[in-house]
Amino acid sequence: MLDGYAYRYVMNVRPAKKGVKLTEEMKQALVNSSVKASNTKNSGAKGYLFVCEPDENNDDFVTIILSSKTSVIPTRALAAVANAMLTDYPDLTAKMKNNKNVFNASLGKTDVADYTNITPDEIVSETVRIFFATHNTKTESGLAKDYQRVIRKLIISYKNREEIDKALEELQKEVVQ
Repeated sequence: MLDGYAYRYVMNVRPAKKGVKLTEEMKQALVNSSVKASNTKNSGAKGYLFVCEPDENNDDFVTIILSSKTSVIPTRALAAVANAMLTDYPDLTAKMKNNKNVFNASLGKTDVADYTNITPDEIVSETVRIFFATHNTKTESGLAKDYQRVIRKLIISYKNREEIDKALEELQKEVVQ
């Protein structure tokens, strides 16, 4: 569904300056800036992919889709696109800005991947991420700690069961001899 990404956020993005209509040049700049934002070191590390989908019949906003491997605050992540705009298109950005804001974004649809069948490699990878990754929000950090407790209990239970099984095998061998 999400091609390797766990979250998909759909945002309607319009110029921050009221009354400004998006020109074709501005729309193309947003498309290019979305690509550039996706290719930054930070986006690569965080697993972000920005895709801008302008509508030729709509001059009020463009749709920017953010796909992410982890839960994020999508409008905050959009700063990467704004930074690319500020760097590559300063004149266009100046026409869109209101104070320090380049865009106003409203969050539309959010999709979350449904993991019902994952490989053992993915299970190990996610377990490592739960224990050792830096989590973006307090909620995500708290959730990771809860899952760490569950995983610990599960492993301890498994190890204890394994030891009981070994003891029973040894006892059975003694009885047979």
